[in-house]
Amino acid sequence: MKHTGNEKNRKKMLMLISKLEKTEVSVIIPTLSWVAEKQGMVFEAYLESERDGTLFAKTGSTVIGGNHFQQFNYLSAYYEIIYCIYGEEGLLESSIRTFDADVIVRTDSIRELYDGVRKYFGIEEEKVVLFDKAYASKGTTSREFFPYFYPEILFREAWGYLGERQEFEERKVVAFIDELSDEETVEKISAKTAHRYEDMAKGVAFGDPDAILSMMATLCRDRYVSLFGQVKGKGSREVEVSAYTEEYTTVMDDIEDLVKKTGNRVIVGRQTGDGDIFEWGKRGICIKIMDPNRPPFPSVMTIPYVWANRERGWDEEEPSDEQLIKYAKQGKILSSLVWHSGEMAHNEAMINLMELSSFTGIKMGIGVHAARYQTCPQLWELFSVSRSQGGVKGLIEPILHCGGLGIMAEIGCPVQFIKENCRQALYEIGKISGKAGMPKGYMAFLDTDLKTLTHINTELYRAVEEAEMEYFISSALPGRNRILYEGKSMITFNQTPRNVCIGSPYVRMSVMEDIVECERIAPGWIIGVLDSPVVSFSPYIWKRGNRFMEVVDWMVHGETINVLPHTISRYARILKKMGYLKSGV
Repeated sequence: MKHTGNEKNRKKMLMLISKLEKTEVSVIIPTLSWVAEKQGMVFEAYLESERDGTLFAKTGSTVIGGNHFQQFNYLSAYYEIIYCIYGEEGLLESSIRTFDADVIVRTDSIRELYDGVRKYFGIEEEKVVLFDKAYASKGTTSREFFPYFYPEILFREAWGYLGERQEFEERKVVAFIDELSDEETVEKISAKTAHRYEDMAKGVAFGDPDAILSMMATLCRDRYVSLFGQVKGKGSREVEVSAYTEEYTTVMDDIEDLVKKTGNRVIVGRQTGDGDIFEWGKRGICIKIMDPNRPPFPSVMTIPYVWANRERGWDEEEPSDEQLIKYAKQGKILSSLVWHSGEMAHNEAMINLMELSSFTGIKMGIGVHAARYQTCPQLWELFSVSRSQGGVKGLIEPILHCGGLGIMAEIGCPVQFIKENCRQALYEIGKISGKAGMPKGYMAFLDTDLKTLTHINTELYRAVEEAEMEYFISSALPGRNRILYEGKSMITFNQTPRNVCIGSPYVRMSVMEDIVECERIAPGWIIGVLDSPVVSFSPYIWKRGNRFMEVVDWMVHGETINVLPHTISRYARILKKMGYLKSGV
């Protein structure tokens, strides 16, 4: 019998709700995580705070813009959630009461919290990891280090406390973290802790303290170790193109070593700059980017989700080959937009773009990774739902971005890792979407040299073709329409605007002039890549939305024919066959 939502035989989740500013959450989260695992429960934590919703925000998405309530309600429908509330009533209190959920304990005392948990589950306190209270009281200084100590609690299956040794039985204190010397840095402390538990870890996280704290419940649930290091600066004479793309973290070698030890090349967190991404790429490592509360409840991905429409795809309403041949003879220019973003940290921006497409009718492509399907399953399914039913089918095309498992710079990366990532990502996507939601195209992060944008990476294109992609949107040789590679089943073509930026996506358009003033060939195509979060995160829509709508209006109602990127890939083949494009680069 299907459950009605009131039965008590559903899968169970333990959720901590607290405030971001409470120092104790850094020790409570790993404690409750292993307790939940022992009880066969999924663990989640939600830390309330003021939010501004900007890119790389300290506290991540806004409640409304980030769909916090939608994901909370989704979890509540699937799981029987049991709560520990540390602190005063907050954002979700009314919902918890309405859903008549069990609350183990509400308290401002860490001792009372743990007493309530032990009593509820019938377990004893056997081991304690203790953080010196004097050190913890240093406030912002402790926050620099505290998020990286959670493995000490998690892997020991201990109870984490802030306090003094005399407050506890000596036999229970298995680790005591006291005041650190001036020589200790976050780089040294985090790397040392991560290496201590490398044999027990299943993956690696990298990020600043705000990022690690916000995703700590996920890292504990997945049993990751974490570390961080600021960039190692370069002198101006050492920089070839830009410091932002060439300087990288001081703990890069530690990350590579930990990746090898855990056997997991997909790290999570967020970068110090794009130089990290380039250096990781050279070592076959990609990063699954998570901003604080982006997504707000990462445990959504623990719920199995399968789309209803798994056969009829987003490409069903594309123009026929005969129509494209007619366009070519008429000298028509086809146009489309593509959005740089694959990481789950940008889910909310992508949903805003879906809504834009639904009421304007603009056709475009959106970069995807497998994690987007896993952490935003209900809303992402909209592009397999017809427009007459409120979806955007036929308007939005998913495009596999930089390997599909995490952000990875293709230039310098051994191509076998790109191919492996593509195949794994497509497998994970297919389990959710079936044929209906599978990407057919690939968009590069950067597949050419940033200095000249002239390098043609044929070996990479072949590898992506072997992963069964039909086309590849390259960063190389932007401008005049070109087919950069043509294999048995895949073509690679270039972007139209020639604007080059110092941060990703490097070849992109930003304003109306970028696309209006680019070189046009008739018949031909115009395709421009945009940076999704700086356009479609909620704060930026209010500030810059009118400028972007100029681009939308021009593309939908202008002199070109707006199509999906996949249609442009087919048009390029036809133009080549009809002799409108030169052979070779």
